[in-house]
Amino acid sequence: MSSNSVLLKADGVSKRFQMGEFVGLVPALRAMKRMVGNPLQYFRERRQGRGAINHARYEQSGSTKFLWALRNVSFDLRRGERVAILGRNGAGKSTLLKILVGIMAPTEGEVSFHCRIIPLMGVGAGFHPELTGRENIFVYGGLLGVSADEIKAIYDDIVAFTEIPEFMDTPVKRYSKGMRARLGMAIALNLQPEMLVVDEVLAVGDVPFRAKCMEKIEAMCDAGTTLLFVSHSVARVKALCDRALLLREGRLIDDGDVSRVLNRYIAEDLAGESPQESDIDDESITERHSYLGRVDWELENAPGDEVVRICMVRVTDAKGVEKQEFDIVEPIHLEMEYVVYEDGRTLRPRFQCFDEKLNLLFATIDTSTQWREQRREAGIYRSKAIIPGNVLGAQTFVVGGAVFTHVPLEKHAITGEVVSFKVNEVYDLNTAQTDFCRPLHGYFRPLLNWHTEIIHLE
Repeated sequence: MSSNSVLLKADGVSKRFQMGEFVGLVPALRAMKRMVGNPLQYFRERRQGRGAINHARYEQSGSTKFLWALRNVSFDLRRGERVAILGRNGAGKSTLLKILVGIMAPTEGEVSFHCRIIPLMGVGAGFHPELTGRENIFVYGGLLGVSADEIKAIYDDIVAFTEIPEFMDTPVKRYSKGMRARLGMAIALNLQPEMLVVDEVLAVGDVPFRAKCMEKIEAMCDAGTTLLFVSHSVARVKALCDRALLLREGRLIDDGDVSRVLNRYIAEDLAGESPQESDIDDESITERHSYLGRVDWELENAPGDEVVRICMVRVTDAKGVEKQEFDIVEPIHLEMEYVVYEDGRTLRPRFQCFDEKLNLLFATIDTSTQWREQRREAGIYRSKAIIPGNVLGAQTFVVGGAVFTHVPLEKHAITGEVVSFKVNEVYDLNTAQTDFCRPLHGYFRPLLNWHTEIIHLE
């Protein structure tokens, strides 16, 4: 097969769900009978790409209401591509993935594939609780279309990847959620698929294991595995993918270079002021390869529009030295450079600061009297916000930048979450922690003025 051959083709895929009372039980019972009668054959046909999945349109009955989760989605995936699927919650991303891997049939259209597809979606969902980890490795592999001989050949690699070899002869019902996730991901990531489908599973498990999974996925892609990746994490999409599909309300509205499509996604869907409108997720961001202390963009790919483009965001100390770790007493300088193309705008740069799970902690806007109402001339500008020492707690933080016109309000450039830094604890009398023996938790640690007076003595 050609190195640039099409592995998967979606042609006019649409999916309609009935809202309200369920009808049409017979097709579901037939599918269930096939699955129960010969489950390995049922799943192998979907995993190994035998033929195409094709369903005719359902007929509407009376006043029954339907929801179109997908409408006329078409694209090809070629060998070796790394493709992200972007879109807000409810855009149809997970529905599309379920159709592509054979879990769900389309209402209209056709999906054909010519390779072994391994899905990383709800890992561990197929485990039998009464079987041991060892037994479930073979059962789970069989459901994914992998023979027992293939599993035996990589069994030791799977067990080593889980980092819990002592539990292989323990029933899975005694596993924690994190242990089940480790086992499921270890199986999927060691099966050497031609195509890997990943749907928001990297939020499971502890930080080191998630980083290990990311490294494994990157190595698989470097070796030629095709990747289909769904995530709200801007950094992970940038790190893993070179192409992106953008869904909106079930329709494919863009398909192309990941930087260009990601900028459109950010501009359209991350422009709100609330965390909900930032499409934040539950993922930790402490993987070092995902966030740096400085990010630069070439102007043609820089976040922004015909008015402003942001070309650099970085974190420095008071001397301008770029760094990502600060003692709690140190001031932290957030800096961005941006190009203004149009004269006469009253522009306001902004930084947003998030925690490790990308929950928005605070936002700061330039309100300095020098620039607050001044109309900018075209040129290159540098703006800086200084977080004083003894303000943030001992945590890891993530920062994103933006530039917008103040009046009338118009957003021009939004980077998403792009740089990070860590604040380290200091046990010192000049901090809020002072010499207290136990850590003071929290995202903020202001050094406040305290006053105590005697009201009464016995």
